[in-house]
Amino acid sequence: MALEPGRGRTAVPVRTGLAGAVLGVAGLVAASVFATSLAGLVRTPALYGWNWDASVPKSGPAGGGESVVDRYAADLGADPAIADMAALRIAYAEMGGEEVIAHGFRILKGTVAPTVSEGHAAEGPDEVVLGDETLRRLGTHIGGTIEARGVEGPLTLRVVGRGPIPYIDTDAVADGALMTRQGVDRLGGPEGYSELVLNWAPGTDEEAARKSLAQRVGIVIADKPPSDVANLERVQALPAALAAFLALLAVLAVGHALVVTVRRRRRDLAVLKVLGFRRAQVSATVAWQAGLLVLVGLAIGVPLGLVAGRWAWTLVANAAGVVNRPEIPVVALAVTVGAALLMANVVAAFPAWAAARTRPALVLRAE
Repeated sequence: MALEPGRGRTAVPVRTGLAGAVLGVAGLVAASVFATSLAGLVRTPALYGWNWDASVPKSGPAGGGESVVDRYAADLGADPAIADMAALRIAYAEMGGEEVIAHGFRILKGTVAPTVSEGHAAEGPDEVVLGDETLRRLGTHIGGTIEARGVEGPLTLRVVGRGPIPYIDTDAVADGALMTRQGVDRLGGPEGYSELVLNWAPGTDEEAARKSLAQRVGIVIADKPPSDVANLERVQALPAALAAFLALLAVLAVGHALVVTVRRRRRDLAVLKVLGFRRAQVSATVAWQAGLLVLVGLAIGVPLGLVAGRWAWTLVANAAGVVNRPEIPVVALAVTVGAALLMANVVAAFPAWAAARTRPALVLRAE
């Protein structure tokens, strides 16, 4: 069946406007998901392995090795401001033919545990949690085994989980191993060093407690974001800028579609006015078209953007070795829907005004 004059040409800008609206909304939502997830990572140190409030490092006045623990553990264990405390032993170990930094935990008070993304923490000396990069490099998986060289000979370790490696002596959050203290002792022998990690008791003035502790031990370190997280934090404004750019493209695409449609449908608009449509009704027709374009863009673009945003954040989180916890910006989504509908009316204002000024006699005489 032959198309009416101008109908095929009109469909092109409408499709272009619809595609622009879908892509713009999807990009805006995806950027919002990424930005919200990044903000959640920055404000939640446990996601990159810093699963405690403070640490007393090896570089304190007590010197290196075990002396930090030996000198301060008993005194700090009796401090009511400290709810949880553990000794963290760090040593190089050979696993799967590779040199790996192993971290061993020994609970001294309360409960302090490393962050585990999948699986569970090491509970015995032959269990290990690996960073994402170490898992890939050793070619193993959760539930698999790796051969290690201990101080008394070869050992077989079972991989029970994966998770971020706490930033103590390295920036490699995705590279390293988490074990029990006994497990690290079997691999590292007397080499390595220890630090104390702790959590403040509920209701404690953390700033005052940190200053008081620093006077006793010399150095107290709070949250130490690794370089990968710090670099992500520096580009935190980029997703917002990208979202604004994509939103502008969507507005331009919808506006272009409306302008072209009004120009190519002048005959149809003239017929409507001949049939009795008032100017306000002709303007409303254009406004409804803008609204429908945006509604379809929202209906398709929002789910597409959520999927794309979660996928993009998963790629970044897995590459950095942090816990993959994408966040849905509920408030931002609600604002986006309302702003999109409002913008549809704003964008439609000029094309609707031009449509309302259509002169039926001149248009139909030209036809």
